[in-house]
Amino acid sequence: MRIISFCADGIASAAEKGFFDWALQQDADIICIQNLGAQEYDLQDDLYYPEGYFPYFYDSPHSINGVAIYVRQMPKAIMTGLGFGELDVEARYIQADFANLSIGSI
Repeated sequence: MRIISFCADGIASAAEKGFFDWALQQDADIICIQNLGAQEYDLQDDLYYPEGYFPYFYDSPHSINGVAIYVRQMPKAIMTGLGFGELDVEARYIQADFANLSIGSI
């Protein structure tokens, strides 16, 4: 299994610089992205939905921070936040649960 973790410092900027082209060439099963700097509704371009992956986003209402996880196999469950109430508004954690594995992007 191949997993990539990437701090984007703004997913739109990273995409413009070729992040998705590079990431798809890595043939990863799971791609974790931190610091999206965007809300999911801003990410409607097909670029953010590469073929062969199921994307899941957890974004902040202020377009700061935010995390995403792209998986090839549909997970059993997706969990967001760490259960800290007010602190979870910063959107810093998303987790994909599979049969015998959980992967978190923090």
